[in-house]
Amino acid sequence: MFSFSLWKRVDWTWVRLVLSSVGLFVTLYLSLHAAGLVPVVCRSGEGCLQVLRSRWSAVLGVPVAFWGLGAYVALFATNARLVVGGRCESCRLASYVLSGTGTLASFLLTLYSVSTLRTTCAWCLASALTWCLLLVAHGIEGCLGEPEPQVRRPWQQPVALLAGVGLSLVLAIDPLRLWDTHLELEKTIASMPPDSIVGHERPSVGGEDSGRTVVVVGELSCPACREALDRLFKLRDSGAGFRIVFRHNLLALGRQDLDIAVHLESAHRRGKLEPWLRGVLAEQGVGATRSQRLLDEMGIPFDTSLESVVKEETAWARRLGIRHSPVLVLIEADHRPMVAGLSEIESRVAGRRTSAQ
Repeated sequence: MFSFSLWKRVDWTWVRLVLSSVGLFVTLYLSLHAAGLVPVVCRSGEGCLQVLRSRWSAVLGVPVAFWGLGAYVALFATNARLVVGGRCESCRLASYVLSGTGTLASFLLTLYSVSTLRTTCAWCLASALTWCLLLVAHGIEGCLGEPEPQVRRPWQQPVALLAGVGLSLVLAIDPLRLWDTHLELEKTIASMPPDSIVGHERPSVGGEDSGRTVVVVGELSCPACREALDRLFKLRDSGAGFRIVFRHNLLALGRQDLDIAVHLESAHRRGKLEPWLRGVLAEQGVGATRSQRLLDEMGIPFDTSLESVVKEETAWARRLGIRHSPVLVLIEADHRPMVAGLSEIESRVAGRRTSAQ
């Protein structure tokens, strides 16, 4: 029969305290990204940006990272109370409920990422694994039966853990390294002639009479890219005059992503980009089968020779130093091209429309 004698020697409250400090590190970093203070660093090929900008990246208008941070703060506080002050059944129950709720929420969000977005975020998976381990720690402690009276530990130990989280976060963020790439991209874009950014006969919607162009560098499989295009279309529909130009930047040259990009190019070459694109944006998500069906309905043939165009476009984005999607570039008459956020573009265009009226 399996013996729990070894497990009884482990202070599971301390284990949970350490795990909650790991969760604090992850969710604090994601919260800083959600607040727009730092860019997210993700291993090449992972879809951190797609996940962190998806429709379920916020619940009740609050970023999921903030909810996670609040939960880990509460979890750390309850277990710190157990470590420093000894037994407290209400604290232990609160820790158990938080661990179970966090595990369930992480499971559902991970399921959504895999099934709908077809990608994952390493930071989100790290948080999900931490929640699972916290629940396992509670489960093992429960299997051991009535816990032995805990020895009170110095309050300096939880404080040292918090200090370690702060120091690790500073070392992980490394502000100069993270922001150098973004600033370099902004300088590169600002120094380029507008024609080279717009590109020769690139897919576009709208005329040039307004003197304003928004260049979207991204891919339609990216939820954030679709959201940006959808909001830009709505802005144009409301009466704002500007042109939308699309340039491909496939984060991963997967078969489905490449097919969708070729579909876009095929619609553009047949002069039916806008109706095809609106049809794609009307969908909850976009897949190669659905986008191909839209082509068929419009009588547009699938041109495989356009794969080379898509790959050249992606290579162009890589040479500029673009490693995420979407990147929005605002080009106005007599102004340098500038990398701008979607909200900034909306406010600038809406402000000019109001002044013109």
